[in-house]
Amino acid sequence: MMRWRGWRAGLFWIVSRTATCAYRAFPFRGYLPGAIAIIPRGRQFVVIDRSDGFGLAFPGGVGRRGEDPARTVLREVREETGLEI
Repeated sequence: MMRWRGWRAGLFWIVSRTATCAYRAFPFRGYLPGAIAIIPRGRQFVVIDRSDGFGLAFPGGVGRRGEDPARTVLREVREETGLEI
């Protein structure tokens, strides 16, 4: 369920969903490598609240051109959570 946080959040949700569907239909950049981190904390896991309305997710994201997947995970975790792993 999407939580609306004003008109900007609604507009962002519409644009992000449209872009996701469009890229699935027309992948102009080809394969986009990505990585996620599953970080346990005791009996729980570190998750983030996505800003695009897709709910909770593990930290991660798309790798840069030629970037090693391990470096992608380190960078994305630092950007999204502030944690150094």
